[in-house]
Amino acid sequence: MKRFFLVIASVFVLLSGCGSDTEAPAAAKLSADNVFRALSEYLPQYETQDAAVTAKLLGLDSDQIKECRTAFDADGGPQALIVLQAADEQAALKAAERMDYYLTTLQSSAAQYAPEQLDLLNKGYIFTRNDYAILIVCDDIDAAKQETAKLFANT
Repeated sequence: MKRFFLVIASVFVLLSGCGSDTEAPAAAKLSADNVFRALSEYLPQYETQDAAVTAKLLGLDSDQIKECRTAFDADGGPQALIVLQAADEQAALKAAERMDYYLTTLQSSAAQYAPEQLDLLNKGYIFTRNDYAILIVCDDIDAAKQETAKLFANT
């Protein structure tokens, strides 16, 4: 009889874990807006920009973008944040390529016209995961990288 109750108890324990997905809530919370909010803390003063303008700036088709949040340094400095959720992984990779080109262009311009901004631009960080492409240029880039990794840890 003890074995019977042990078997029944074991079955209940096993079944209680079925259907529960501990990663689903974290994945459900991941959105371009949430990522932007978390990472924008590393840009103390910023102004946001329209997604359509960002698409033009990067040379992307707006139909390949699900959601995009962009911020630039309010003082006209080099700090920037672009969080882009693309239509699919391939579009995200294309967006990351365009972000890299954009960052390289900024670095070239800074080398000629604003050398004091070059160090910060050289530390710029581009991150891609699944359908996301992110560009971060900020003073505390290491902390921003850690935050990005933490946000995407369960994806």
